[in-house]
Amino acid sequence: MKWTLGLVLGLAFAGRAAAAALPVPTYVPPISPVYGHDEEVAAPAPPLRFTSAFPDTLRAGAALDLAWEGGDGRGVEVYFVARWARQRDYELVPIAPNTTDTGLSWRVPPLESYPAGTNIIVGVKDGSEGPGSSWWDLSPPLALV
Repeated sequence: MKWTLGLVLGLAFAGRAAAAALPVPTYVPPISPVYGHDEEVAAPAPPLRFTSAFPDTLRAGAALDLAWEGGDGRGVEVYFVARWARQRDYELVPIAPNTTDTGLSWRVPPLESYPAGTNIIVGVKDGSEGPGSSWWDLSPPLALV
């Protein structure tokens, strides 16, 4: 088959016209998850945040009132992490593994439980599955005294 300039130009214009006839890609927002077939679409849960004020230091053995808001209302995990110099592994220590309350009073661990210079971070995390399950909040590092 002999290619001529007219045939090549005709194919080029035909390709451009065919491309122009294709639909233009448009943004489609993600679909909200649905729980079950007959249930309504769940709205995302509000962010989970501590509402309690934290002191600059934690007095060993003292009670600390913790309060939070948000999450999906189906339960949260409350925990603390102790940190000290040259520590290699961090452990989440449960305070309340699964509670639907929005606050609690926590007894700070005794001073002899950790090395000198230990800081404690208190955390709350949404403990359920679904929208908002990744919500969490942390206190600043608090010196254990």
